[in-house]
Amino acid sequence: MPEWLTELIDPNWLTAVAAAVTAVSVFLLWNQVKADHERSRRENSIEMMASWNDAIYRDSPSLPFIIMLVKEFDEKQCFSLWRSEEIEVEIKHRKLLEKCAVTLDLESETSLDGKRIIMSEKLSSAMRPKISHYLNSVEILATAWRHHTVDRDIIEEEFVFIFSRSKNNFPFDVFRKITSVYPSLDEILKAFDKKEGSRKNKEPIA
Repeated sequence: MPEWLTELIDPNWLTAVAAAVTAVSVFLLWNQVKADHERSRRENSIEMMASWNDAIYRDSPSLPFIIMLVKEFDEKQCFSLWRSEEIEVEIKHRKLLEKCAVTLDLESETSLDGKRIIMSEKLSSAMRPKISHYLNSVEILATAWRHHTVDRDIIEEEFVFIFSRSKNNFPFDVFRKITSVYPSLDEILKAFDKKEGSRKNKEPIA
């Protein structure tokens, strides 16, 4: 810059302009980083959605029946299941239990005892890893939600059937509480409970 021009320009003005340019550059860079991060979270959400059914159901035809059966279990039964012990099941769940046994190729591992069905240790041991796999998969999903590596709105909308108690009781809810090893799952269930409780309180009284 020519010396005569430098003398005409206030140095403080130059400093202010330089600071303004730096601030704008930082702002634009931050917006770009934020946009990239949000796009990445959306992509992660879609990938998790795409892999969900394959990861959960493709190799576990017995899982839907196990979910329906174990949702009927009380704390004592879930504790026995967690320990892979013999379990007494009410006769009204006979058909459901038989479907679980058939899809696990363990038809002979149930026996009728009056008004109860006895589920063998072998059948209990076969069911437990299916349940653990499901809970571990949901914990991964909940951990991604908890640490904002996915788009929370997408996850909450697409997986509402799992986490919303108003839509459906969470599968293996009693079982997971006994194990006490799913912290992120606990967090997302509490978040859904809080959100749905708040929504319910805002509903007008008829």
